[in-house]
Amino acid sequence: MQLTAAPQAYLSDVHAQQVAVLTADRAVLVHCTVDSAKQLNGRVRVTATLSQDGTPFATSSIDRTGLRKGETTVTVPLRGLDGVRLWEVDDPALCEIVVTLSVGGRKVHTHPVRTGLREAQFTPDGFLLNGRPLKLFGLNRHQWYPFAGGAMPDRVQRRDAQILKEELNCTMVRCSHYPQASAFLDACDELGILVWEELPGWDHVGDTAWQGLAVRDVHDMIVRDRNHPSIIVWGTRVNETLGQYALYGKTDQLAARLDPTRPCTGAVAGQRGYESALYPVQAAGGVFSFNDYSRPRPPGTPPTLRPPRRGVPYLVSEAVGTLVGAPSFRRTDSPAVQRQQGLLHAWVHEHAAADPRYCGLIAWCGFDYPSGWFHSHRGVKYPGVVDFFRIPKLGAGFYRAQRDPARGAVIEPAFHWDFGPGSPHSGPGRDAIVWSNCDTLVVTVAGRRPVTVRPEHAAFGHLAHPPFRVDLRVDGHGLPELTIEGRVGGHTVLRRRFSADPAFDTLAVSADDAEIVADGQDATRVTLRSVDRYGAPRPHAHGTLAVAVDGPGVLVGEPYLDFGALGGAAAVWIRSLRNAPGTITVTATHPFLDTGTATITAV
Repeated sequence: MQLTAAPQAYLSDVHAQQVAVLTADRAVLVHCTVDSAKQLNGRVRVTATLSQDGTPFATSSIDRTGLRKGETTVTVPLRGLDGVRLWEVDDPALCEIVVTLSVGGRKVHTHPVRTGLREAQFTPDGFLLNGRPLKLFGLNRHQWYPFAGGAMPDRVQRRDAQILKEELNCTMVRCSHYPQASAFLDACDELGILVWEELPGWDHVGDTAWQGLAVRDVHDMIVRDRNHPSIIVWGTRVNETLGQYALYGKTDQLAARLDPTRPCTGAVAGQRGYESALYPVQAAGGVFSFNDYSRPRPPGTPPTLRPPRRGVPYLVSEAVGTLVGAPSFRRTDSPAVQRQQGLLHAWVHEHAAADPRYCGLIAWCGFDYPSGWFHSHRGVKYPGVVDFFRIPKLGAGFYRAQRDPARGAVIEPAFHWDFGPGSPHSGPGRDAIVWSNCDTLVVTVAGRRPVTVRPEHAAFGHLAHPPFRVDLRVDGHGLPELTIEGRVGGHTVLRRRFSADPAFDTLAVSADDAEIVADGQDATRVTLRSVDRYGAPRPHAHGTLAVAVDGPGVLVGEPYLDFGALGGAAAVWIRSLRNAPGTITVTATHPFLDTGTATITAV
């Protein structure tokens, strides 16, 4: 909750509406809401200036003689913007618009907003960003965290966006199924992640009063977030609901009035959802979005997707989850289940990439989350490729490999190199999967003759980087080491080693941030992982992990963690104390692994 002090006449809202972005006549219509506690007499001037990277590009003013009491909208056009760089997923060029309100020649209020110029277009033939085709590649995100629910500070919210873009290489995220933290959306603007934001709800529409609140929620969401260039579509219909034509006619029309630059959508599911009427989508100029949980037929074969509906833009809004494949993907699940998750995601993305009519696919899901519904375990669901603590699972290897090797080579096995209890004593098997963005991998076990393998382009010809398969039927009694060398253009770009000997395992303790602000709100994560001597994850850890904090910080988490139940990977968060700078030391102690520490400075 915030309390803002404002003058009697102030700018309560600024909406930067983009016009003709892809032409030399591109412009921004700055709709400024002036809120006055009394009637204003004399000259009232509203001035808007657009800058990019500190360079002003356009300034314009509108003068009025007097304004009535209450709210008045004044529109200031900004033109001459042909030199402004457009916002792209790989170059998210932002702009600042500063609006000043003057009354009688005296400046009384200034309201800055940030935006970016771009044109996002959904068509029956695919998605275009700034006139160029772009296949949307993403994940759904729930905002929930361990120990704190959704109540994490800005730094922690922003970290999720960094994980999605920098670790998982997503170009899009769906905020399922409610508007999410402004800090997360700000980070999406800065990093170049496209966003679907939707009204709160799932699978239920209530009575007339409930529906009135839903319309209010759509209004508040759009007014709050319409300046974010990352947002490209509004979810104006409750997730997985059908019909409700009167209600969704209202929400679609409201969205068009508040923001005529973005289409509307709402995800549907199942056979009835797939076959539902197209005319509401067509009438609203919207996007047909389908939660596609088509099961493999026959079982054990790769999953497929339903074909796009004709005549409308078509987006796969969910896929895989826990409805296709295993009911959960936990670190304590079998090696076969953990291996399967990445392959399931690869197959559905391959299917979407193969047909240009799919605007893209947003798989289910990015992060594990609390839920008591269907396939949950002790109040948590486990469909995420990243766990509840924001630590990547083996299934995340597919996403981590989908980037240009010029940005960094990736080698991520879809197995643990382990021969202890709970792991196969004959190794990962004949068809062991390795995710990588290299041209070739050279695999060596215990210094023996190396084997060179290449990606499976035949089966995954539309993915940027298909999986590698390698025969790793190995006698594990001698605890052999594994080396995987990645080559690009004939040159070695990355070499990873994996130890099977648990005698050298350690406890890795690491903080996301070296510094946090001593304001009593800021926080950062500290990860706690069982790893081999080379830093690769070691499964099947057991015992209790004890966490202690020394210094001006608060533990957001449990001081004792069942490390075995968590699969040898966990995290806590450290929150600062107000006006208490200093050094915070986090110490984690395990009965079989070394003690680990992390240091954070509150400033």
